[in-house]
Amino acid sequence: MDQEKVGTFMQTLRKEKGMTQKELAEKLCVSDKTISKWENGNSLPDTSFLPDLCKELDISVNELLSCERLSPDEYSKKSEVTIMELMKENQENRKGTKVQLTLGIVFLILTLLMFGLSVGFNITWLIDFPTIIIITFAALAAVLLSGKRKMKEIVSFLRKVIIPIGVLVALVSGISMLRSLDTPQTIGPKVAAAFISLMYSVVIYLLLSILDRTE
Repeated sequence: MDQEKVGTFMQTLRKEKGMTQKELAEKLCVSDKTISKWENGNSLPDTSFLPDLCKELDISVNELLSCERLSPDEYSKKSEVTIMELMKENQENRKGTKVQLTLGIVFLILTLLMFGLSVGFNITWLIDFPTIIIITFAALAAVLLSGKRKMKEIVSFLRKVIIPIGVLVALVSGISMLRSLDTPQTIGPKVAAAFISLMYSVVIYLLLSILDRTE
């Protein structure tokens, strides 16, 4: 099912009724941002909202999901097609979710392994590749486990989590430094790792902010 097409159709119907997003949101007891997400194709309305939404737009649920008004003859034919499409999409989403969860767990494990290597084997943190790998793996794990699929959703989600990821990496480096105070030669690299991880996360956040505005 094409979310953007459903959203555009929803927006057209709302404007035909002479309603603003805020007015429709108040009738459905949701925020106007939620209506905006629906109409922009970033998400579909939850099934619990569909009956009331269709009532306000003066159409049936089947017409909304089909993105067109239907005659009585077309309605019965379209209903069967819509149900089949929904079943197929549901099956595909389940498969995709399993793959995402699996990959997310894999990247999470790899992230933890990298932390273990940095602490246990004293990797020279002045070389920034380990920090880059950790932040990358952690970001990928977060995205995959979140279930986000559309690029705009992924970019927006990463903007929210990339700074906390950088802080987490810095904290682990700090804890590692405290555990190795008896070996002063390792303190410098670990301090550098903490600073570099924060710097990388801020730079990535700024790049994501620019990307989010251009989409």
